[in-house]
Amino acid sequence: MFMSNNNNEIRFRYYTIVQVSDTNPFFPGGTKYPGPEFHYSRVVSLDTSRASLVFSMERGSGIRDRKDGLLSGNVMGTYTHVLAPAVRGWARGVVAAARGERPPEKG
Repeated sequence: MFMSNNNNEIRFRYYTIVQVSDTNPFFPGGTKYPGPEFHYSRVVSLDTSRASLVFSMERGSGIRDRKDGLLSGNVMGTYTHVLAPAVRGWARGVVAAARGERPPEKG
């Protein structure tokens, strides 16, 4: 996976709506949340045998093909920023991941 920063420009896309579509240590599956999408870089190559995209974008462009949330092990990168008060359960998921536990169920 290689990242490239072109022209040192920051591109604010728009407010997104993200749906958690795959298993990950931080968010229960099916969780939806809004957030601003910023692009400081772009992905020029993606090795999906070592990482997966775990968010589907209802609104927004994400990393590639309307997918975001690049996950490799317990590390996740996303162009959609998490605004903690808007994402119910996010803090519990982060704490659970730090403890090596599964994410809490949705709700």
